[in-house]
Amino acid sequence: MDSFTAKENKILMPLVADCVNYGFSEKEALAYIKARLGRKISTDAYYLRKKQVDSGDYAQQWLSYFNKVGFVIKHQEIINIIEMV
Repeated sequence: MDSFTAKENKILMPLVADCVNYGFSEKEALAYIKARLGRKISTDAYYLRKKQVDSGDYAQQWLSYFNKVGFVIKHQEIINIIEMV
């Protein structure tokens, strides 16, 4: 089993999501990840993360994060408008 640092793990999920979104084959996905991550990963490591991406959990986490960020940005814009008045 591959062992990844915390930083590598944080980078891997978006890379695997890219591979799914772009419709890469296994070979293309592993090459893409190797080029971006700087190291080779096993097919088991790839499919483990791909399963998480395909399950929708990763997408739900991503949407939740960006909804929170979007809410804060919009709230700040409203505060700035009120302060101008």
